[in-house]
Amino acid sequence: MSHKLFTDARLFPLLDRFDADVVAESHAAGCPDCSGPVDRADYWRKPRGVAGMEALSPARRPSLCCREDGCRRRNTPPQLRFLGRRVYLSVVVVLVAAMCQGPSPSRLSAIERTLGVSRRTVGRWLAWWRAVFPTSAVWRERRARLVPPVADDSLPRALLLRLGDADAASFLTVLRQVVA
Repeated sequence: MSHKLFTDARLFPLLDRFDADVVAESHAAGCPDCSGPVDRADYWRKPRGVAGMEALSPARRPSLCCREDGCRRRNTPPQLRFLGRRVYLSVVVVLVAAMCQGPSPSRLSAIERTLGVSRRTVGRWLAWWRAVFPTSAVWRERRARLVPPVADDSLPRALLLRLGDADAASFLTVLRQVVA
């Protein structure tokens, strides 16, 4: 399945479109603290995990800043391309974490060589999937939509297995349910 996702030309344009929708909604809603108008002040991100990803599209992190004096709070809407604040591409975070459930030393070495993802980083991702994500409000709400249910202790692999030999659109649908 991972090869099919990376070679599907629709994957990253779909991620960008979904992210643009979230940013537009956040912009229209205004400041979450004072409800004042917001301005957009994006900043560059350097995507990690797949060589040559810089050429796909500009990797900019959308960021909104309140225009009201005295507030000026910054709001960074969630992103599917980077799975929130992470610098590795969401596809890499999900697939590598799923591959490393029960990792062998040779598998970890291959991931480190191929994608440039260190063992410590993979360990942090696995810890996040096992301890932080299952207790999040987003997952508690979203897991009710998945029938049959997905076991928390088998995330993210169980989500990928649910997809089977799916294409990028199916993967993004599940990713949106989980993250957004």
